[in-house]
Amino acid sequence: MIFKPKELKVFEDQDNLNITYSWFDSTAIPTFMFSLFWCGFLVMWYTLGLVAGAPLVMFLFPIIHVIVGISTMYSALTKLFNKTIIDVYYGEINIVHKPVPWIKGNTQLNQGDIEQFYVKEAKGKQGRAYNLRAKLKSGKDISILAINASDSHLILQLEERLEQFMEIEDQPVSGEYGKSKQYYEKKAKLPKRKRKTKIGHNFNYDLENGSKLTVKNNWLTVNNTTQYDWVKGNSDKLFQLISESGKENLLYVRKKGKLFSSYVEHELSTKERNRLKFNVGSPPKKLFVDGRYYIQTAILNGNQFLSDDSKPIAVKQWIYSTEDSEVQLRILKAAATVTIYKGKIIPDYYFIDPVAEELELRDIEDEKEIILEKEYRELESDNPWNEVF
Repeated sequence: MIFKPKELKVFEDQDNLNITYSWFDSTAIPTFMFSLFWCGFLVMWYTLGLVAGAPLVMFLFPIIHVIVGISTMYSALTKLFNKTIIDVYYGEINIVHKPVPWIKGNTQLNQGDIEQFYVKEAKGKQGRAYNLRAKLKSGKDISILAINASDSHLILQLEERLEQFMEIEDQPVSGEYGKSKQYYEKKAKLPKRKRKTKIGHNFNYDLENGSKLTVKNNWLTVNNTTQYDWVKGNSDKLFQLISESGKENLLYVRKKGKLFSSYVEHELSTKERNRLKFNVGSPPKKLFVDGRYYIQTAILNGNQFLSDDSKPIAVKQWIYSTEDSEVQLRILKAAATVTIYKGKIIPDYYFIDPVAEELELRDIEDEKEIILEKEYRELESDNPWNEVF
């Protein structure tokens, strides 16, 4: 299937990369109308044959016409309504074509199975097409998507984005488009680029019951810890923090490999949950809350461990994030209980480890980044901790 670059939509945060392509082609509208007329005529033909008790030959004669009509309508419907969604999360890449089922079906790959992404050029009746492909370690070669565009750099940027997000080193592939031997020689001399993420420090994740930290010159004590061990790997933690005045605050720390993200959360009330109308049996891809869209970025299965109980509790969790990745909805199902949390991402410099601060553990580059980000954040009026303290 050929896609138009202008229909490309990309959503990325520290844990998820989501790329959506619309198949929409306005030339499919007259094709659909023609197929509708064609199939309508065949329905009338068979209806008359059944009413009149016509011989078998009348039903067999238009079989080829039926096949042509159905295939033409099917092709037109996919070009009018279908989208391809490429979703990368926790080392997996899922390629889904919907809402009309695609002949080739959907694809799911593990990061460990992918040797390389590359682009291949093909020439056809519709002009040049640039096909993004995945070369697997098993020897298989899978098509991810194709774009019919004069700007070939677009799909090369997508290749680079996927490799950078999935931490796959770019290597030459025989027959690939747009990259010569000189390109790789030049690239080898350049410093390696790392995906920019909101990386948290280990301090938040390694908090224990009784640990103390300061946020905006306020002392907080860890009262309880809940740990979530996910089937796909990694563990998240929910900390109950108590201020000196006795006020409870929730801190949720997500972990992906060496990356950490911290969110200050609050649990939605019964009234807020009812207004959300979330159904665990058929969770939507998007939620609309308080005038903002939240996109589903993760579905996790695993076990929950509470501070005062070593017995695991089977849980399932859905995470929805805003387009800027600053706010998330975390919907947790444990047994028959569903709890919904709303959280806002918190820059790491808001949290101070009294011991680490005295030992001056941060290096110069980290310190510069913290100072610049702090100066920027001080200008923000929407500081999530302003509501806490």
